[in-house]
Order: sequence, then structure tokens, then C-alpha cells
Amino acid sequence: MDANLDTRTLNALGAPYNETFSVSPDIPGHPHTIRHALTPMYTYDALGGANGTYSWMLLGDDDTVWSLPAVLRLINGRGLNAEEPHMLSDFQYHCVREHFECTAPVAVDPRCKPCPAGVAYCPCRLPAGCTRRGWNYRECPYKLRASPYGGAGLIFSIGMLRLLARDPHFYLPLALDTVVPEAASGDVALAEGARLLGYGFTHLLPADEAARVAAGSPRQNITRRFFGPHCLFNDGRHPDEHLRVLQEWATRDPAAFRTMVSVHVRVRIVSTRYHNLMRDVLPAYRGIVELLVNMEGEGAAGSSRGGGGGKTAAGSAGRLRG
Repeated sequence: MDANLDTRTLNALGAPYNETFSVSPDIPGHPHTIRHALTPMYTYDALGGANGTYSWMLLGDDDTVWSLPAVLRLINGRGLNAEEPHMLSDFQYHCVREHFECTAPVAVDPRCKPCPAGVAYCPCRLPAGCTRRGWNYRECPYKLRASPYGGAGLIFSIGMLRLLARDPHFYLPLALDTVVPEAASGDVALAEGARLLGYGFTHLLPADEAARVAAGSPRQNITRRFFGPHCLFNDGRHPDEHLRVLQEWATRDPAAFRTMVSVHVRVRIVSTRYHNLMRDVLPAYRGIVELLVNMEGEGAAGSSRGGGGGKTAAGSAGRLRG
């Protein structure tokens, strides 16, 4: 969080909900987005490091809202093992050159090796040629850099976090080298750490469907998404419009609506032109959260293992036991 926020009050208000807030200082010579790139490691250390008692870490922007029951259904329905190195998002953007020829949204990481025989879902293991530093993809079958879209959110397993933190000299220098004024996206560093260690984005679709979608790379024919499925990359619509679209979807297809694990509320309008936060943004934000809670109640979503009906989360990072 920014240093000018009142963390004492936030921690007091969040304590009944097991919420904690902390300040990430600016790092000279780096854009503020470096905080986004470093949040997983800050949180990992704060929650006990390798001895943490959670299974999954949910990372998003300050305008990301999570549906925790939907997250648990996604993870448990695929039998994902949190001790294995998983990185979850099906709202990715793929670039073949730095800041050029980028495509989004992309749902399936085409670089992943097939799962072992008899295993439906597994960590995305990359060919060795896809794990070189920088843009050295000469030996990679897909010459691209895959990054998560921060607003739609990203989920790390505790297994992936332990891998990223295993060498204390690995991730911090990588983030500092990656997030610089001329390349300010903090999202890139989040996926680069996993890539250099040999991992990409775990497939969330059945193998045959994932293969069909990936075959269309870079512009995939996406049939369904779970992370921020209602929005586009850098979607400029007002939060009121997002709420309207989500309300229509919930009425039209409630079962599909409840597969959505995250919502990107898009508060960027506040920084691009004058708006009153309380009047123009927060009502729609609250409406989206209430819609998620109501839809979970109607769907009896509390049956997900480890989940409770009607729970949502918002903020930079959260932990989840699955």
C-alpha cells in the first residue's frame, strides 16, 4: 500500500475479518508498480515463509474483487495440489517483443508440456528452451512472453511461492531488473520468476479443450474464462457499466456466472479525469460485491470444500486454505 494511507485505522477495521494492511515503501529509481511485483514475497515472509499454514495466495490490483467460493470450486474441482508449483490465471497477455505485438486476453499457455498419463491437471512445465533469461526464445517453440493481467488477478500455490523464495538472491534482483521506468509493468516480473524456474500458467481447461484453444495462439478462440471474464485488457468502461453487464449475465446464466473467480472493477477512471470516489465509483463497487454475495447464496456455494457461501475478497494479496 501507499505510505500516505492510514494503516492503523485499516488494521483496526480489518481485524475482525482477519485482514491486515502494511506499507510498501517506494524504491528509488523504480516505478511504483515495483510494489505489485514484490507483494507476493513480502506477504510470503510476513505469513511465516516456508512454514506458512495457507495453501494459496490470491494477488490482485486494488480494484480486483475475488469470489472465494468460486476460487475454491476452481481449485478443488481440478484436484490441484497446493504443494506443487502452480500459477493460475486464464487472463494472460502475450508479447512477442517488449511492449509490442501483444495479445490479450489469452486463456491458455501454449508452452506447457502435456501432463503425465492419467493426470488431468498438473503444473505447467516448460521446455528448457523457454526458460532463458530476457527475450532469448530461439529454442522455445512459442517465442513469446506470457504475463498475468493484474486486474483480473493471479493465484500462486504455496509450492510455487516456496520455489520462488528458495534462493534469496533470485526473485528480488529479477524484479528490480524487470520493473524499470521504461518497462513499468509489475505483472511481468510475477510470471518471469516462474518461467525462469521452468514453469508457466497451469491449464484450467480439460486437456483436449486446452489443446484446441492453444492451437490458435497468439489469438486464441476462447470459449470460456474464469478470471475477469466480463472485461477486456485495459477496459475503459465505467464501473457502472461493469455492474450492468454482470447483472445481465447473472440473470441470463447464473451457473456460468458462479464460475467467475474475479472481477476487475476498473477504478482507473479516477486517475484519468476528475471523479468523486464516493459518488462515482464506490456505489458500483459495492453493487458488484453484493451481486457476488447474493449469487453465491442462491447457488448454495458453501458446499465447496473449505469454502463458505457468499465470501468475497478485495485488495492486493490474500491467503486461502483449500
